[in-house]
Amino acid sequence: MFAPLPIVSGAVITAGWGDRMGMRRGTAVWALALLAAAGCTAGDGSEDSAGRPVVTERPTPDRPTVVVTAPELDSRDGEVLAGRRGPARGDGGFSYRAGPAGKALVVAVNCQGTGTIDVALPAMDAGFRFECRTDEPTLTHNQLAVEDAREPGTVKVTAPSTVTWAVTVGRGDPTEKDAPTTG
Repeated sequence: MFAPLPIVSGAVITAGWGDRMGMRRGTAVWALALLAAAGCTAGDGSEDSAGRPVVTERPTPDRPTVVVTAPELDSRDGEVLAGRRGPARGDGGFSYRAGPAGKALVVAVNCQGTGTIDVALPAMDAGFRFECRTDEPTLTHNQLAVEDAREPGTVKVTAPSTVTWAVTVGRGDPTEKDAPTTG
């Protein structure tokens, strides 16, 4: 009434000849056992003289991997971290903390890839755009020395999925020509 199937991992599996579901299960287990015994591998479809699949390795380019990282602030110039995000691809955003009065907001961006990146600071009604390079990361620092620079805010980045970016926001001493003004 029951026919034993081959031993797979130390267990004997049986299926009733009159039981269609049991037979299907047994057939499925048998097929899996054959696949495991054959040593299925991914390859290019070629076979050796014995008919076994041959796996060929595809060469990888000899270019070093460049990692886009969040830019560092210059602590020698009194710059302190308020927020950071990245590396990321495509659109994104994050919040940054409030800071002391009289400090400028520093926004540093690092990007790599094909496309243009837009960085917006909605709370300050400010932003900038630049083209990223494909061969190496592109780094830029922007300083906003305005009265609202002490307030918390958000950064919104618009970028294609082909661009990897990272942004750091901080506060630092404004340069002489950029000292905050009150209007």
